[in-house]
Amino acid sequence: MKPLLLVAFAALCGALLPLQAGANARLGQALPTMFHAALANFLVGGALLLIVCLALRAPGPPWPRLGAVPWWAWTGGLMGALYVAMTVLALPRLGAVLMLSAAVVGQMIGSIAFDHHGALGAPVRPFTPSKAAGAALLLAGIALIRFGR
Repeated sequence: MKPLLLVAFAALCGALLPLQAGANARLGQALPTMFHAALANFLVGGALLLIVCLALRAPGPPWPRLGAVPWWAWTGGLMGALYVAMTVLALPRLGAVLMLSAAVVGQMIGSIAFDHHGALGAPVRPFTPSKAAGAALLLAGIALIRFGR
């Protein structure tokens, strides 16, 4: 897939995040805790992914090779569950713009550190002043969203 198409796809998926957070927050109002809402989210998503995998008629997982996967490779689902639970809690209190802006700032700062250190075997992309400026502008954006009139 070409980089421009990937960027467009990422932007489209990003545009869906406020809708996902809103749906999860509404579900969270009907369930006992934000974790119940996150569980429902993952059950529905898991069912869809199972249907897609079956429709693709792809071979099943290579069970013997799964034991060789590093322990940290399994933590993505944990982080995803925490993120979804956070949206259930934060969206009604902060609104979609502030909640997602804060999440984007966290993603930017985490990504800068991730790239700089080549975390989890990724290529090293050193920290630069322009990356610092980008993060600072995102932080300024949060201040404008939160305190601006």
